[in-house]
Amino acid sequence: MTTTVPIPLLALGAAGVAPFGPPGATPLRRTPEPVILAYLILGGFIHDFRSGDGAACVSQAREALDRWCEMGLGFARGPDDGRLFDPVEVANFIPWSGLFADDPFWQEHFVTTGRRLTQEFRGSPDAAPGDGASAPHDFHLRLTRRFGPAAGLAGKRARLFLRYPVEGGASLLLAPPRVSAPDGARIRTGTDRLEVMLTADAGLIEVAADYQIRCAPAALGHVAALPVAERALYLQPREGLIQITPRIAALAEALGGPERNPLELAEGFRDFIHGTLICGVLRYDLIPHDSPLDWVLQHRWFDCQLGSALLAALCRARNVPARLCAGHLLYRHAPTFHYWVEIWCPDTGWRGFDLLSWTLSVAGRDADWRGIFSGTLDPRLQTETLPRHFTGMGSASLPARWHLLLTPHADGAETRICERETGTLAVSDRLSFRPPAPA
Repeated sequence: MTTTVPIPLLALGAAGVAPFGPPGATPLRRTPEPVILAYLILGGFIHDFRSGDGAACVSQAREALDRWCEMGLGFARGPDDGRLFDPVEVANFIPWSGLFADDPFWQEHFVTTGRRLTQEFRGSPDAAPGDGASAPHDFHLRLTRRFGPAAGLAGKRARLFLRYPVEGGASLLLAPPRVSAPDGARIRTGTDRLEVMLTADAGLIEVAADYQIRCAPAALGHVAALPVAERALYLQPREGLIQITPRIAALAEALGGPERNPLELAEGFRDFIHGTLICGVLRYDLIPHDSPLDWVLQHRWFDCQLGSALLAALCRARNVPARLCAGHLLYRHAPTFHYWVEIWCPDTGWRGFDLLSWTLSVAGRDADWRGIFSGTLDPRLQTETLPRHFTGMGSASLPARWHLLLTPHADGAETRICERETGTLAVSDRLSFRPPAPA
């Protein structure tokens, strides 16, 4: 039975929460409506879409978009009089309107779709969210990375990186990868990424690798103590986005109180994030480098990366080793790139926490779904464990201002980073499920 609990966010109402994202995020409405509809289908209709009901999915997504425009979502007109949107505005309007404007779309479609995706590894579509960890799963995947004109590579001798299963991570590589790259490229395999060296032309550069991996639930039981050097590494007060400022330290102390159990502390911090912040899409050009988590607390918006960094920082502030991880969720209909957290528990080792539960639990209101990723995670292709394993892009670079687009394709999903003003591609990652390789 579903349990619902009061959440401070809803009690506070919309006061202080901008409807389309943080203050100062000037809209840039340049993205054509079909691209926005593809994003809505991936997040809200992907099962019906994969079943062949594409026209109905597009129609329902367009109806929702029309309704939001009537509610105040802005758009511009293109040369052909078609509507142009800011993808950040659209993505943030969906949960905001569900929480504060009684719009049904977020809960009826995004929340429901997310829950159906997680059931893929839990025995049946009707399995309860807390039903145990799944058996080992083997996957045959193709990961394709494309570099576009906005990556600044034309005419350069370039060293490019492709995501690769992290050694010792949540996914085990079962066989050497099969790599494809432009003619004349040199390929080198490392422990956490593939490297491709080539001379870039002005067009699109595409590199790909076929992976056979196995994902299995982490064995829980007695483990050796975390070595002193490793413990110090994962307690650093400043590491990238993980920054323990005085505000973060005070918050960790207030939320944690006398608690010392790492799992209990992490669950309390997660519940705070669920109850006081909104998960959406952020503009990283607006976020200060020296205090990104203070910015998150001030504006009450987070994404999977900054939310995970906040959870890790709160844990570290209470002397719980924590690290940021990244990779691809392996839901067959929507394998998207994602960030999560691992915390160290003395008795059981590294345990995963994932703030994807914010959406699944309707901003923390559904207690059954709130703890779905509390110490155990679904199968995923883990490609980064910071700070030791980080893919990066090598010689490629991101534009000063960019946005991220998620779209489905025939046998997977694609994450694209594009220059904001022009929509020109910088880099994209497409994950596809492949037939089993011959023996």
